[in-house]
Amino acid sequence: MPHRFHGSWKLIRYEAIHEDGSVTLPLGEEPQGLLIYTPQGMMSGQAARRVADETAKGPLDNYIAYFGTFTVDEDAQEVVHRVEGSAYRNWVGTEQRRGFAFSGNRMTLTAAVKKTGALGKLTWERLA
Repeated sequence: MPHRFHGSWKLIRYEAIHEDGSVTLPLGEEPQGLLIYTPQGMMSGQAARRVADETAKGPLDNYIAYFGTFTVDEDAQEVVHRVEGSAYRNWVGTEQRRGFAFSGNRMTLTAAVKKTGALGKLTWERLA
């Protein structure tokens, strides 16, 4: 199964689905991002607003980045990112677990957003 992840992925959409069913776009209408998984088990991901939100409290409200290793937990249907370095220093040394689904050349990753209680849903498209 890990081979399905291998390659480079472009961020298409990042949604936050809140408990009341409302949807917000944490990185705006046209986010930018790149996610890379290697056959050697390494990963690196970045996501950013195309246009910075001037009302953001800090630069990390406009940008997410981390890297490390990954494995696939097929039983839980999760990809597990073991963070070695991150713009969020408190993520270093943690496991970031993401639910996943594939459809054609797209992959959707999901995770609970602790800060807001929302479900983060990121849609990625495989680069040729």
